[in-house]
Amino acid sequence: MNFYGWWEKWLIEGDGACLDLVHPYAYSLAESAWNAALANQWQPIETAPKDKKIWLWWPEIDEYPVVGEWHKLGFWMVSRLGAGRVGSDPIHWMPQPEPPKEKK
Repeated sequence: MNFYGWWEKWLIEGDGACLDLVHPYAYSLAESAWNAALANQWQPIETAPKDKKIWLWWPEIDEYPVVGEWHKLGFWMVSRLGAGRVGSDPIHWMPQPEPPKEKK
């Protein structure tokens, strides 16, 4: 599946029903993450920074990358799910891309 096919599937199935209206950069950020994953920039979770939000590959939560971060109580959490602990940990990570530059 290519990125456009995934994006359409994701919007149609409801997970991101209004995301493109709420955050105008959502498509660009998701596409950057997709492309970075294809470029094999995934790293073992043991090397992940614990001081910022990053892309996580967490098969138990989703079949797609999720944005998450290290919780101060000592576990990984998915930003959209709050601080609840999941039964496992993510297995890989990669940095989030820089947001698009605003045109002046």
